[in-house]
Amino acid sequence: MRVLLINPPLDTVFRDGHVSPVTSYLFYNSAPLGLLYLAAMLEEAGEDVLVIDAAAEELDIPGTVKRIEEYQPDLVGIGSTTVVFESSKELAAAIKAFRPELPIALGGYHVSLIPAEAMECPHFDVGVIHEGEHAIVELAEHYKGERELSTIQSIVYREKDGSLAFTPHRKETRKLDEFPMPARHQVDPGLYKPVPIDEHGLPKFTIITSRGCPHACAFCQKSRTGYRSRSAKMIVDEMEFLVEEYGAQDIAIVDSLFCANKRRVMAVCDEIIGRGLKISWTCSSRVEVVDQEMLHRMKEAGCWRTRFGVESGSDRVLEFISKGIT
Repeated sequence: MRVLLINPPLDTVFRDGHVSPVTSYLFYNSAPLGLLYLAAMLEEAGEDVLVIDAAAEELDIPGTVKRIEEYQPDLVGIGSTTVVFESSKELAAAIKAFRPELPIALGGYHVSLIPAEAMECPHFDVGVIHEGEHAIVELAEHYKGERELSTIQSIVYREKDGSLAFTPHRKETRKLDEFPMPARHQVDPGLYKPVPIDEHGLPKFTIITSRGCPHACAFCQKSRTGYRSRSAKMIVDEMEFLVEEYGAQDIAIVDSLFCANKRRVMAVCDEIIGRGLKISWTCSSRVEVVDQEMLHRMKEAGCWRTRFGVESGSDRVLEFISKGIT
């Protein structure tokens, strides 16, 4: 089966004025790791896969449709955040205009948070709620005629009468080491440029070492999914792979909170130091989870920057958003 995964174009983002020279970097500074994890799972299952990062390639909707026509997929998956959802809808409509029978699956944060509202767009056949690694493989099986949609967990799909059907929730995978590394060969690493203040060493790559977050900030979707981590060995295996295969000079760890657990952070640092791996990297922290020992070990292991979320200078606001700090 030929499966096409798309990071949607930015037509509506630019048209509606939701981007500036500064914020535009957010669309181009790293590969779409979520889609690349799905691609790796599909490849492992023996499917023919192609990933198009329309945003990074600066494709508009007609240009993206042309690429789709060239590939002739049997299933299209579109990953969408709320910011690009209007573009995703317009892309889905354009796809259905030339191939009405082509199934389109919607994934990403937008449909995960408000599935019924997202699926009001009639051009999406299926919505994948939360993690999609297993669901995308099972959807490929469905469209090959090997299983029923109703047997796939954590999806919403359209019945023949147009009504929406929700399947039971799939428990999040606890053992993240079971997932293959993202299929980075699917995209050109030269497409991605770091934000100027992040140009510490090029080429620069991103990795994800954990999912979810143990904290409960009111504004963040990650707080609802539970915190899970990869092992220190697997994390450093991927860092070493990026150095050896791609010549990585710098790595951004893009977890919501890398420093959630001191023991884990120290284990990752010890693994880097023990292997003699020479790589610089950045991560995210909270002010109350770090200490001098951890920060010194991170620096020794190559960390040159950690980011803290400073949402407000008001204790009243911090309490209102359940930040958990003063």
